[in-house]
Amino acid sequence: IDPNYVSVWFYDQRKKHFGGKGISGGYIHLLSPTKIHWKLNEALGIWNETEGDESITDAERQPIGFSVPDNVIMMKE
Repeated sequence: IDPNYVSVWFYDQRKKHFGGKGISGGYIHLLSPTKIHWKLNEALGIWNETEGDESITDAERQPIGFSVPDNVIMMKE
């Protein structure tokens, strides 16, 4: 386990993935003491949620996007 990475669940208040349950597949990577890389991977999150579940339709497996940027480097000033 790399201590500089943390996996995240993202709850998008506008898109409401999986009925508002949120979506996994994201991470935060500590690049330096003042910089992080925040990445959301919708395809991975959909796969994590639906893999092996035959009750999920193909339409429910389609990406709907995020209401925020999904690949950001944040710096503390």
